[in-house]
Amino acid sequence: MGEAPPQRLADAVHAAWVAFVRDLDPGAAWPAYSTERRETRTWNTDSRTEFDPLRSVRKTWLAAET
Repeated sequence: MGEAPPQRLADAVHAAWVAFVRDLDPGAAWPAYSTERRETRTWNTDSRTEFDPLRSVRKTWLAAET
């Protein structure tokens, strides 16, 4: 991606940030974060919302604390 991201990706990120600043809601494609579902927006040429994408890493760190 670097300094010349695909225009569609740049437009999507820009629109989400503008909507968030204006409405405090980046849109349906990027749902509000919750600790139950841990929604995370992954921006790429194929952007998507993932649910708890780092679950295994988080579980490892939590297990190490006990």
